[in-house]
Amino acid sequence: MRYTWWHNYANELTRRKRLPVHYLFYEEYAEDWENTVAQLFKFIEIVPAPGAEPMEFIVGKHYDGYFTQNDLEMARELVRTLASPETWDLVKRYFA
Repeated sequence: MRYTWWHNYANELTRRKRLPVHYLFYEEYAEDWENTVAQLFKFIEIVPAPGAEPMEFIVGKHYDGYFTQNDLEMARELVRTLASPETWDLVKRYFA
């Protein structure tokens, strides 16, 4: 519940304050590390130091074995019910 509320509040605040937002998703690092980092640096307007090596990104965090299919379906329904439409659009990929 707190995860969903936090995202709802963050989305509402950035919309009300008209703050720039750049969304990053975990799997983007695994699929396209260099482009994802380049987009982030561009968004926060920094230039990495020449020759700087990024920290290693370790792929493969999976939690499939922790929850039953029923647990996942109930969690999905709870988040979908509590989430604003904007929040649900951002997080529904994790419940597919």
